[in-house]
Amino acid sequence: MRTLRTLAFLLAALSPMLAAPTAARAWHISGRVLCDDGDQTIDAGDAPLGGVSILITALTVVPGATFAGTTGAGTGAYDVKVADYDEDYRVELPGAGIPAGATVIAPSSGAYGVPPVAPIHLGPPNDTSAANVDFLLANCTDPTPTATATETATPTATTTRTPTITATPTPTASTTPTRTPVLTATPTPVHTPEVFASHFQCYEVDRTTRAPITGVSVVDRFGAATVDLANSTLVKRLCNPAGVNGAGAPVGPDHLTGYVISARAPRFTPITDTTVVNAFGTTHLTVVRPILLMVPSAKSLAGPPAPLDQPSIDHFQCYVVRNARTRRSRVTVTDQFGTMTLDLKRPSRLCTAVDKRNEGILNPDDNLMCYEVRTSSGTRRFTGPGGPVYIDNQFGPDTLKVTRPTELCVPSVVSPPQQP
Repeated sequence: MRTLRTLAFLLAALSPMLAAPTAARAWHISGRVLCDDGDQTIDAGDAPLGGVSILITALTVVPGATFAGTTGAGTGAYDVKVADYDEDYRVELPGAGIPAGATVIAPSSGAYGVPPVAPIHLGPPNDTSAANVDFLLANCTDPTPTATATETATPTATTTRTPTITATPTPTASTTPTRTPVLTATPTPVHTPEVFASHFQCYEVDRTTRAPITGVSVVDRFGAATVDLANSTLVKRLCNPAGVNGAGAPVGPDHLTGYVISARAPRFTPITDTTVVNAFGTTHLTVVRPILLMVPSAKSLAGPPAPLDQPSIDHFQCYVVRNARTRRSRVTVTDQFGTMTLDLKRPSRLCTAVDKRNEGILNPDDNLMCYEVRTSSGTRRFTGPGGPVYIDNQFGPDTLKVTRPTELCVPSVVSPPQQP
């Protein structure tokens, strides 16, 4: 009997670790684009087409949100990250990179999600990816010139997700293998090259060792400014990557630390009639003023961590919002501090990707809508990590005291794009 109890204990302890690798893989759609060998069937005789653009469009939860990619030279393969919630998607070839005169013969309608071909559906508990979403083209007997031309324009097909980013020369292209920052004075949203897919659970911070930081230049979709981070409680938020309603906690190193914006020049003018769409629905709101600068950070509970070698997420500038109404009860959130059941009270902040100190933006369409949260009645309350939390980022190392959950930040689409 003791042996059975010991075995059961070991299985219970191992089960979270056995499940952990699936949480690390972002929701995605993958497949190939091939040139038919004449039999109108996808088989080993078909030639891969590199440099072909892929466009994925959300149809139900966030209709119109787009995710784009490009097939790899020599393989014809693509793998595009999408948002991590239930959604139907149309997958199509918008035209770029297709040889002249070629036509799509599989799927039969020319695209997934165009009748009679069903859309690609992703959703929990296990349908977080779709593979073999393949395209077969006819009348493209010589795919080699296409692949060669693409290699000349883009030496590594997976280096950039869309022609928009490729066309913007950046000094950091050789050091950023997967996502190239866009250096621009007025970042303008375009087709989403890689929609930011992670949720973040944010916590109140009551202790920090940072000195004031002044004269930080920032540029986002709402304009350019210089901000000071000089509040008496300089660091106000620590945000962990999180899974929502059954999704496991992401295991990536990128966290966000929120620094209070105490001054801005020039003064911000509120922006009305802004629409935000995400997994919790559509919200119409007014953007009031900037309040936080969120900085990608490494985090550890054991001691000071090494700085992030190359952050995979953007900086964000967060704005107070008003006239927004959204409520949800008993949302399950899992992060590196554990699992909680929370009630969403109202939208509190809109965070948008920001170019800090001319470092560039990985994706100008990265946005987070943050909702105030409270622990749901009858559920276990958050007790904290049990000690100091150590962080490190571009502003230097810090030691924080984390107290309570304050917001859940959700990947979102902002429309219409606002110009400065």
